[in-house]
Formats: sequence, C-alpha cells, structure tokens
Amino acid sequence: MGDNPSNVKGLTAGNLIQVTSLEGQWRRPEPVPQARRVTMGELTDKAKGIANEVAGNVKQASGDPATRAAGKAQERKGEAQNLKGGVKGAFGDKV
Repeated sequence: MGDNPSNVKGLTAGNLIQVTSLEGQWRRPEPVPQARRVTMGELTDKAKGIANEVAGNVKQASGDPATRAAGKAQERKGEAQNLKGGVKGAFGDKV
C-alpha cells in the first residue's frame, strides 16, 4: 500500500492506522466485536407461556374482579407465548 494512504482509492487516513512493526504500512483497524444477543428458544417460550397460563388461572379463581381480569389477561399472554414457541419450533428459531 505504501506510506501514504491518500493514493489508494476509498481509503482515508481517518479510517486507517499506521503500524510501525510493518515498516510504516497502513492497514484497517480490527473491528470491535459486538455483544452477542441471546434469544429465547422454542422451549423457553413454551415454558414461560405455560407458567403465565397457570398464574392467570390461579388469579381467575380469586373473588376480586380486578384480580380476575388481570388473571384473564395473564392467561392470554401465556397462550400467546406458547403459540410463539410453537411457531419458533416450526421455523427453527428464525422468528
């Protein structure tokens, strides 16, 4: 590449660093690794869904109307999570 990065098309001194151990050659810096994102799998979604359904059913057995309504909502949330787990299983966690 030479000592001057300005003679190489598309390269600027701003995105290059000089490495002295390579006799003044220019190179691109190493990319900074990104944090790996952990996604929930099929079984995790299904387990959380079942847990929410059970908790929702327990709340629905309460005598308080507000608690019963919250239980119904939590049961629906659990059903949705369980469905999501089934879809992930069918498509191989690509959802």
